[in-house]
Amino acid sequence: MTKQSLMPIDPYNITDFDRNSNDKELFLIFCIAVAGRSSVPIAAKVNRMFDITKDCMPDKLPDNSTETMKWSAALMRTYLNEGMSPFGCIGALCDEKCLGSFLELHSLGQYSRISKALRQLTRTRGGLHVIDRVTVDELIKYDGIGPKTARFFILHSFPNQKLAVLDTHILRHISEYVELSLQHRVGKFNVPRTTPQAENEYKFWEIFWLGLCKANGKDPALYDLEVWKNKGGDAYAA
Repeated sequence: MTKQSLMPIDPYNITDFDRNSNDKELFLIFCIAVAGRSSVPIAAKVNRMFDITKDCMPDKLPDNSTETMKWSAALMRTYLNEGMSPFGCIGALCDEKCLGSFLELHSLGQYSRISKALRQLTRTRGGLHVIDRVTVDELIKYDGIGPKTARFFILHSFPNQKLAVLDTHILRHISEYVELSLQHRVGKFNVPRTTPQAENEYKFWEIFWLGLCKANGKDPALYDLEVWKNKGGDAYAA
């Protein structure tokens, strides 16, 4: 195998329908890691993990690095040079029982949640092996991947998706629309302030959001980005 060239995660241009399988694996790892957090620092950390930026895995590791951290960094460099995919690299680190140390080396945070999700995704049996045709229902079976994260990955990886990433910005946009346009007709209409976790509630507000997209002649992925940039800034936040 030859060394893979991965497309870096760009938090300012998150939608990309031309990602190959390896790039989709990298993006899904980012989607899991970034849930509820700022996209810019998480993108930088995920890119460094997979040797995409110049300062990845420096020869002189931080002074507080444990021997297991150093071992995990050396293994990852070997795996990448051998051309292993992102999931292949993570699965190999799991086999060597040093995934947690590798995540700590890169200060990814939320280690229990993220490592559990990555272990499940990359395991030999029951893992995610056909990422190019994955569905929301498949993704939410894995611990650490909720309805919003699953839709975030699919909406911004595949064209023509009728999905909603119900983060606080989208929900606030829905709430403002309800207050301005519907309250006088339907009375009190409580829009959740945080992402619904129950699937039936999530789907209710997803259908509502898709109706807004249709009414405004907007593609859901592009409208999602438009609302975020109007409410939060240039870089996407999941």
